[in-house]
Amino acid sequence: MKVQKRPKLNNNQMEIRLVEFDPGKITSAIYRAAMAVGGKDFKRSVYLTEKVLEEVSNRFPDREIVTVEEIQDTVEWVLVHEGHYKTAKAYII
Repeated sequence: MKVQKRPKLNNNQMEIRLVEFDPGKITSAIYRAAMAVGGKDFKRSVYLTEKVLEEVSNRFPDREIVTVEEIQDTVEWVLVHEGHYKTAKAYII
């Protein structure tokens, strides 16, 4: 799977790039958010990443390319759905 990134060049332009999907980046972001609210369980971050991957497959079954925003929205949904409200808030901020 590839992820579509849209880094801003300036106020009126956007560059769109495709990058390989890296689940490790999701795990890292979840773990950093968890640590920001006192979490210490890296294995839980790996578990939540697996849930994110399942949900992405369910939400976008026929797509080879998803956007960064779609991945981020899915991470937020999984965190809330799994009861990690404080981590979800830290992840969003």
